Amino acid sequence: MTLVQQQLKLFFLFVIDLFIVSITPFLSLYIRLEGALQNPFYDRLFEIMPVLIAIRLMTFYFFGLYKRLWRYASINEVIVISGAVTVSSIFIAIYIYGVNGMLPKSIHFIDWFCTILLIGTSRFFVRLAHYWRKNKDRNCCVNVLIVGAGDAGAMIAREIQQR
Repeated sequence: MTLVQQQLKLFFLFVIDLFIVSITPFLSLYIRLEGALQNPFYDRLFEIMPVLIAIRLMTFYFFGLYKRLWRYASINEVIVISGAVTVSSIFIAIYIYGVNGMLPKSIHFIDWFCTILLIGTSRFFVRLAHYWRKNKDRNCCVNVLIVGAGDAGAMIAREIQQR
């Protein structure tokens, strides 16, 4: 993969993240208000959205979400995503209650959950696309039987699938 292709893919992930972090606060408020669309909370949220988006994306950058090879994503990446979203959620809550504090407190948990779910799903689809592309390019398949169980057998199976 060339450097330009890699940068293009990272830019694509950044745009997806930008979209996700732009909609999750409104989605969270919508869930919290049980579908009510006419509420002054939406106006307050809209006013502070640029800062919320900046906090989220800067935190994602500092946690290295744009430096990872997502086609090999595993549990470790889910932990990193959860950590980045948690830290950014703490900063966002501090900012909101330091500035105006006029939003329901429960939207922070809903936003935290929705953001982890959507960011994690986007990374899962990156890995899934790589898997489909890799398996589409294979001309023939060879069946292999690994006798034994445990971590070593699982490691060998993953290595065979990747190569």
